[in-house]
Amino acid sequence: MIAIDLILLLPLGGIVWFAFTGHRPVSGHINNWLNGLTLAASLWLAMKVWWSGSWLSPEALFHVDAFNVHLIVLTAFVGFTTGIFSGP
Repeated sequence: MIAIDLILLLPLGGIVWFAFTGHRPVSGHINNWLNGLTLAASLWLAMKVWWSGSWLSPEALFHVDAFNVHLIVLTAFVGFTTGIFSGP
């Protein structure tokens, strides 16, 4: 499932990017974009769970149900808003 992959890989990619580029004036904008994309991916996952029920990854590492997906969306939303307010 690509939505869960994006939710996990976008923040990890941001960590690696910022570790190698350091502090730059554009870093806040890049952080907001990555957080926004993570929020969008979490909403996409929520819609998939809403339409087709709970989801279990092929390797049985992740089980996403209606309760878990709400926590995923809430965490992504808090991360997005925190990024907006801490950008400057």
